[in-house]
Amino acid sequence: MKIHSTARAFAVLDLEPGEKHIFRSLLSDVAVMLGGEDELDAPAGEPEADAAPEAGESGAREVSADDLARLVGISTAERPEDPAVLRLLPDVDGDDAERSAEFRRLTEHDLRESKLANIRIALYDLSLTGRIELDEAHTRAWSMALNDVRLVLATRMSMASESDVEDLYAREAADELDDQQATMLTVYDFLTWAQERLTSILLSGLGPGAADEEEHA
Repeated sequence: MKIHSTARAFAVLDLEPGEKHIFRSLLSDVAVMLGGEDELDAPAGEPEADAAPEAGESGAREVSADDLARLVGISTAERPEDPAVLRLLPDVDGDDAERSAEFRRLTEHDLRESKLANIRIALYDLSLTGRIELDEAHTRAWSMALNDVRLVLATRMSMASESDVEDLYAREAADELDDQQATMLTVYDFLTWAQERLTSILLSGLGPGAADEEEHA
């Protein structure tokens, strides 16, 4: 895998078929966790529109309280039970459940949609043949989407602190991880490198005409 800039693209991803498959699979899994099954079934580049309220006997649209809540971005979702989803949609105040619940009600819908929008962009780019050429907006979407995938993997591997990370890599060095743990850590490293590379391009302002190039072994 190579991630670099060219004269015609802000960022370019040269991926092997197997690498594309890894990205596509992981991004799709996180989208499902965020409730994005319907969006993933829609044609690439054509987000599925929300169904309009049905017309009543008078011919006027009947708008329920739930319809209005959805239109203004208010969620009725409960606090996620899955720790990985909770890491993507965290409590605003760990010491105040009531405040966190109200904040979640007002903001969770928009946060979910923002994360799903980034994933849709990455999945659309992955559906194209050949090298993946990104403009600045798509580079930013990829960086944020990959970071969310990394958060999910980190949660699955119980990486909640720096000491947890150090312990996991120490166990890897001592060959104490089972096959599943070792595979997850390898994928985590793969995603970390890609996300950091894209972020570096964004922060350094690399774009058209830049010659910087880096390859993941």
